[in-house]
Amino acid sequence: MDILFLALLTALSLVLHGYGYGIGAQTHFIPMLRLYGDPNALPPGDLLHIPTSFRYSLFWPSVWPLTRVCDIEWAFFLLYLVGAFLTLAAAYAMALHATSSKLAAYLAVTLFLIPKPAGHNPWMYPPFFVATIFTAPLALFALSALLRHKLGLAVALAGAVLVLHPISGAPLMFVILFWAAFQGRAVNVRETSIGAGVGLLLVAALLLFAFLNRPGHGDAAQADILLSAPADWLRVLKTRTEYAFLSLWPAKDWASLFPLVLAFLVAVSGHAGPSRRHLTLFVAALGLLWLLSFLFTDLWPVGLAVQLQLARSTGLFALLTCIALAVCAASLLSGPLGERLIAAGLLAAGFDYCENMMLAFTISAALRLLWGRQRSPHAAAIGLAIVACGILVNGLWPGVVSSGPVTFALLHLGGSELALLALALAAALAWPWLHALRPVAARAVLCLVLALVALTSLGVRDLAGAFRDWVHLPHRAPRTDWRDVQLWAKAHTPPSALFIVPVDAEGFRIFSERGQVVDWKDGSEALFNYRFAREWERRIADFTALEKTDGATFETRLRDLAVSYGATFAVVPKRRKLTQPPAYENATYAIYALK
Repeated sequence: MDILFLALLTALSLVLHGYGYGIGAQTHFIPMLRLYGDPNALPPGDLLHIPTSFRYSLFWPSVWPLTRVCDIEWAFFLLYLVGAFLTLAAAYAMALHATSSKLAAYLAVTLFLIPKPAGHNPWMYPPFFVATIFTAPLALFALSALLRHKLGLAVALAGAVLVLHPISGAPLMFVILFWAAFQGRAVNVRETSIGAGVGLLLVAALLLFAFLNRPGHGDAAQADILLSAPADWLRVLKTRTEYAFLSLWPAKDWASLFPLVLAFLVAVSGHAGPSRRHLTLFVAALGLLWLLSFLFTDLWPVGLAVQLQLARSTGLFALLTCIALAVCAASLLSGPLGERLIAAGLLAAGFDYCENMMLAFTISAALRLLWGRQRSPHAAAIGLAIVACGILVNGLWPGVVSSGPVTFALLHLGGSELALLALALAAALAWPWLHALRPVAARAVLCLVLALVALTSLGVRDLAGAFRDWVHLPHRAPRTDWRDVQLWAKAHTPPSALFIVPVDAEGFRIFSERGQVVDWKDGSEALFNYRFAREWERRIADFTALEKTDGATFETRLRDLAVSYGATFAVVPKRRKLTQPPAYENATYAIYALK
């Protein structure tokens, strides 16, 4: 039954998070995957011929053989589902171990599923297949092993994460070693030695792979950025990858950490068990890691620290919240009516802000710890006031809502906010009854509530259309003008064609399977190669300046840049007219042959 419940949650994750192929980080990973198998897959003028992150990870080289025998879109989709299922399974196992309550673990995993930012990082469910889809469950299993004092297993799993995705593996390994340093005699030396040996073998394999793919003569400066951080390299990174620097985070990113921190504080103060010390050590390790990130990335930059993006360890912090959520849920389940009303009110007041779900649970659990049952009437009064605020916010101030499928309901379905409010109040009042149910019945009720939320979030007026637009099944993505020009390029141009594309567009290489000079998205790889960073900056400056021109000046400059970079075609917005007729055009774009 647990497997069925987790499978249903995995399906729901598609609804809440969406799914797509050839979006986000895949816009450069998929072409790099093709280059890995065939160095001639892209023309020489394509920027991706400069080696970058593929040298530091075994994940994509491990995926590459599968793409040779299976359709890549179906392979990515099925792997995404497997990774999502394993993530929820790992979160469930960790929450169950932390509380010894199945119902609390169910609630924790349900909340864990909801998309929510953590600093300048997305939740662990990116809506496309990348390495973190598999490193997230491995990281959770490693942390769960620590809770069971299986240090050797934790180190081995951390080594696997480091091999697949060093940016995730480095903070995880740091947390595990920090935890081990404070355990003393509790550590099993034999088991730890075996685990450490496995971890070292995995890391050695990664180092060997990096050595075999080391920079050529033209990348001699690459070795310099491991210890130093050239000023021009940092300038490029602070323009394009500002998320790697804590000092550049906007206020909203820091504010997004508040629910996470609150959940941990409640869990640490309210849970008297073996997990309490472990949770405290986890938080202390991450705090030290952020301090080191600020010191060696922002104050005194060290190239390797910048490349590892230690500031993005907030993603690991978000993974750990499943323990805190389980503890908060266990406390809330036995809480008085007033505290449950507070949870419902906070939920209704900002349902579209998904983190309010967790905030509601943590505040309710905090009130239970601070006030207890003796003062429940006070909590009830506060809860009723927050419910009233929820009605006012959703009914009188719809402009506060953010984007996403949940918001679709609040913006486009009349009265849906009242339905959500009723659902929240019903759930709040039903906690004691739900807690008394048998596990099978409790899971059935949770599944029903999740189904109602999913249907409401998609919009019942056009459920099939909303699902189709939000979840792009393999080979079923909506046909857009941008995808249309890519498919035309694949069918009507030679594989050696090199395209100039608008700098703010992304993913032209995906469906066209043709090279491009540069776009803004390419710049994320600047972290991993000094020469790539300088070349990307030069190209993006040239084409940004081009897009600021118009008329004859635009065409003259376009042709000059085509000669300079060896481009043979250009994709331009249709509003820009050149003197020659286009080779192809649709409602938004036109393709011109430049040679």
